[in-house]
Amino acid sequence: MDGAAISALRAEISFLEGETAFDGWAVQCGGKIGLVVMTSWRVVYVDFDRRPCAMPIAKIHRLRIETPTKVELLAWHQRLALEFASASQCAAFLNVLRQDGAWQAEVLDAPDRGAA
Repeated sequence: MDGAAISALRAEISFLEGETAFDGWAVQCGGKIGLVVMTSWRVVYVDFDRRPCAMPIAKIHRLRIETPTKVELLAWHQRLALEFASASQCAAFLNVLRQDGAWQAEVLDAPDRGAA
């Protein structure tokens, strides 16, 4: 995804008062290309259909690491399955997520990858 496309998607995200965006990554979610942005208290995903999905970090109760490039976040009745272009992008996302003070989710690694 080029810089103009990323900027266009980022412009579609409505940030709340006092919310700060930290970083964003191009991802696939449900077969659609989109952008996931980590903010000071939410994970926000938006695709080119302009349908955002936001999960408060404190409400994410489970993180499933499927492969080095695929993760699934579960919160309430929401499920967000993200596929990153590279393992390093996925690792960067996970590192930022885990550093949040509200992070308390159970982490499940794929059976063939070992423990988290």
